[in-house]
Amino acid sequence: MKHFGIIANPVEHSISPRVYTEAFEADSIDATFEPIELDASGKDLGTFLEAMRDGAYDGLAVSHPFKEMCMALVDEVDPVAREIGAINTIVREGRKLIGYNTDWCGVERAMRVALEQNRKKITTLKWKKIVLLGAGGIARAAAYAFRKAGSHVFLVNRTAEKGQVVAEIFGAEFVGGADQISNGLDPYDIIFQATSVGMSGDISPLPITFWEDHGNGIAIESIYHPQTTRFLREAERAGWDIVTGNHLFEGQWEEQYRLFKAAF
Repeated sequence: MKHFGIIANPVEHSISPRVYTEAFEADSIDATFEPIELDASGKDLGTFLEAMRDGAYDGLAVSHPFKEMCMALVDEVDPVAREIGAINTIVREGRKLIGYNTDWCGVERAMRVALEQNRKKITTLKWKKIVLLGAGGIARAAAYAFRKAGSHVFLVNRTAEKGQVVAEIFGAEFVGGADQISNGLDPYDIIFQATSVGMSGDISPLPITFWEDHGNGIAIESIYHPQTTRFLREAERAGWDIVTGNHLFEGQWEEQYRLFKAAF
């Protein structure tokens, strides 16, 4: 029997244990999948991954806040994940831990859905003005995907130092916090919400006045639980098309499942 799991903090919101258990059963795979909550500081991460090297787990899904922390603790990092600077998947080969990033595949799925379903007649991401909220693991994956697509990305993050670093790596423009987005950049085509804000508590990373002052394009959420966040509700009320985080999850999960099955 193979053993898989997801590390996160908090972990109770994750649907991965249910989705993987159902997938294993449907494919007649003898495997388990469990939720694992580690200290958010990462103080137990090294010990946990050492136990994985010893055979405790064959593969791990990595969620907030460990995607960047794990980069320095695995033995090998896939080139795309290294470029992104975050991993969301670890596969064990013998005693070697290999890190991958499938979040960018989820971002591409979400963007395909956005282009197919939008009423704004946006048909391509090239040269489009995209506001990217956040500078963590999901934001890095999104910035990577947007750079591939040739978009003009304006990165918004409450911590200037981290935001500036991520913007420089991916050729984006750092504009500061949410209260510093210039009206002069309008109209925005897409707002991509890549922070954990809204995962616990009915809050949004943007003030409600943002939606009144910045046109009406497409709003995309990375959070899938809850499925409809305050960010999406306020965007929809202001006439923006919305794309839920379920699409991002599905896209990254399909590639992650492929990597896990290769461990058999």
